[in-house]
Amino acid sequence: MSTRFRGDESCRTGTTIRLYYTGGATITASTVGTNGNRFSVYSYSTGAAVWDAGAKSFAHGTAPTTWRVTLDFGALQGTTTPDLSGTLYTIPTNHIRKMRWTYAADLQAAAFVRSEFSVAVSNWTVTGTNRTYSVAGPGSLRIEDHDTSTIFSGTIVPGGAWTEVRGNYSGGTIQKTTTPGDSLSCTYQATQSHTLYAGLRYTGTGGLVSIVVDGGAAVSVNLAMPAEDALFRYSLGVFTAGSHTVVATHSGARGRKSISISWNWRWCRTICL
Repeated sequence: MSTRFRGDESCRTGTTIRLYYTGGATITASTVGTNGNRFSVYSYSTGAAVWDAGAKSFAHGTAPTTWRVTLDFGALQGTTTPDLSGTLYTIPTNHIRKMRWTYAADLQAAAFVRSEFSVAVSNWTVTGTNRTYSVAGPGSLRIEDHDTSTIFSGTIVPGGAWTEVRGNYSGGTIQKTTTPGDSLSCTYQATQSHTLYAGLRYTGTGGLVSIVVDGGAAVSVNLAMPAEDALFRYSLGVFTAGSHTVVATHSGARGRKSISISWNWRWCRTICL
């Protein structure tokens, strides 16, 4: 026989009952995947009949390794209620300051243990009208602050020197210093013409950072912005294929003024943001 209850499917063969967590769909149409493995069932019996186990967890659920995601910025909607049950309102997208796509680590049955995971985004396109900005194309490179090509230098003083700050940054960290004269450098190899960007951070106590590429003219960027704490990419220009060296130096006054660098360099075949 076959029955459905509380989002499950079940079938019996002899004295064995097989349960499927389907999220309310049929077995063949269910897309629950590995999320179904998080659920368990408990058994009870009356009379002389007994089950072989008091409880069992669902298992063998699998999820696709590849997903297709489409974001229509011309028809985005949202609600102000935490449970998402409220009225949907159209979200204007013509004044977006920052957009972030966050991936969460997999849920764990016991106490959470920090682990590494990665997501590969490929075969992506940007279509439609009003495309004011460009995005980094296939073949782009990001060099994190922990990369071996990044070299930190400066005087070690109380409250100064480069320190690692953990948070929701690229790669999970950002480097910070409050000591004028502290610098960091990175030498990279590009296989094509590219636009180069530095990952920087605006804060209320931000200082001045001076950036030099290949020994050229220094570019000064003021990282002070009252009541703000925001990451941004600063374009350093278009460069040819080959080896390039970038040096960033704290060029402000000594004190609480700081510079924070995520140290992200990107190249692409066309100008990108």
